[in-house]
This record gives sequence, C-alpha cells and structure tokens, in this order.
Amino acid sequence: MGIGEPDGQLSSAGTRAVCRVYHRLQGGYCAMNKAELAELVAKQTGLSKKAAKEAVDAMFNTISKTMCDGEPVRITGFGTFEARARKSSMRINPQTRQRIMVASKAVPGFRAGRELKDMVRKRLKVVEAGGKLTVKRG
Repeated sequence: MGIGEPDGQLSSAGTRAVCRVYHRLQGGYCAMNKAELAELVAKQTGLSKKAAKEAVDAMFNTISKTMCDGEPVRITGFGTFEARARKSSMRINPQTRQRIMVASKAVPGFRAGRELKDMVRKRLKVVEAGGKLTVKRG
C-alpha cells in the first residue's frame, strides 16, 4: 500500500491526512502537518503513534541541528538540506515607504534529489486553468 491509499484502518487524524494528501494531489493546496506525518509513519512501519512521533521529531531535530552547524544533510534519492547565504538587499518599508537595508543572513534551503524529481514528474502534471498553473495527478 502506498502513501495516501486508505484501507479503512486509519483513525480520524489518519483519515484527515489521507484526505489532505488526496486533496493536494487533485490540485488543491493542503499542507500535511507533523502529527499527520507521524501517523502515516506509524501506519506504514507498524510503530506506535508515540514512537513514530518521536522518530519524526528526532529526524527533524537532527536535520535542523546539522544545518545550524553549517553542514548539509544529504538523503540519497530524496534531496539535500543545507544552510544558504542570502546577500544583503535594499527593501521598502510598506508603512513608511522608506528604503531600508536588510543585512545578509543564513537561510535554510532544500534541493530535491533525482529520484524525488523523477517521481514527481511521473505522477504529477502541470495544468493551466484560468491563467494559473496548477499541479494535478496525472
């Protein structure tokens, strides 16, 4: 069974997660939250919900801490999480219309891996509707 394929064994949160994934794949925007991700991990691995939540939290904490140390996190086939430098720039304060200089800073970044890119390209297609581009399951 793949992600987003209901089998009648999910709790209400799991059902919501599957419905949200389905809605997103049908072209709507509906982001999955961390609790829903943990529930799907529990369902797919057979872990308890608590253990799955701890595993998801540990994964995100490890990625975050490694990026904060200036090191990239490479997950083969999925992608690379890394801190990137953003140069300083001139911006306009919308309330005062005054130009201000925003300092350079480090920001989190993600670069998708080849397998993830290929999977998305095979399963989804871009459709133009009403002058807007949307992504639909193909």
